[in-house]
Amino acid sequence: MNPMGTLETPATLLLVSMTFLTLFRELHRSVTSRPCAVLQRNSRFVALIAGVGCLAIVGTVGGEAGAQTTLRTRTVFFDTFPITDKLHTDDEVVIVEMRADEAVTDKSLSGLAALRSAARRRTAIVATVDVAEVRGESALDGAWVHTVFRGTVAQVHRIGPDVDRRHRIRNGERIEFHVSGGEINVRNVIVRAQPVIPFPASRQYIVFLSGRQGEQGLNVTATPLLVDGENLVAVASANSSMAGLTLGDLRRAVRR
Repeated sequence: MNPMGTLETPATLLLVSMTFLTLFRELHRSVTSRPCAVLQRNSRFVALIAGVGCLAIVGTVGGEAGAQTTLRTRTVFFDTFPITDKLHTDDEVVIVEMRADEAVTDKSLSGLAALRSAARRRTAIVATVDVAEVRGESALDGAWVHTVFRGTVAQVHRIGPDVDRRHRIRNGERIEFHVSGGEINVRNVIVRAQPVIPFPASRQYIVFLSGRQGEQGLNVTATPLLVDGENLVAVASANSSMAGLTLGDLRRAVRR
């Protein structure tokens, strides 16, 4: 890093130091022969030397400050205890991970097959949503983090025959759903439950939801995809086998 344009590299600092020494020797030689006259006529010269000296000092301090910008990071594993119980007083970043046997793995099909599978489930809800807000929130009694989406239904593409009546969304309706993982701030500590995907707000998404009877809310069954013209695009770092498909592919999938 190079905060505020400070000098950090050894080569740069060496160059500044050599320049400072050269200027200082020249001034010393002149002052030794005619001190008062030199100082009066060369006040700008003296100021330049002082400025270069300050620059060298700022460069050294800036380099040290830049080297200290890395935050302390510690990893803990998910269990039933709240994240707050696992924080240390000197924590800056805490990564929360699920153990290999607890993590949910994506065994979905690829491309069009994955799209048809997600869209044709009997409890599936497929919709285009104008997402206004995306934020990390504490979940599972404080033991985990969810990324919560809030927005308005722009278009319902399909509602499966077995979707609970309470979950049958309509165009123009406000809805909320979440994906697992996200980032929050707890007592000035950055807490990241993996995966942390930077879903942007104020964008349009294709979402695949489940509306089973007895479920409290709408559950995501596939990674939300950004709508970019007619294309379905995965957010950076999000792993989706449906990325690269189009709205035309989606329309054909839900009609079958």
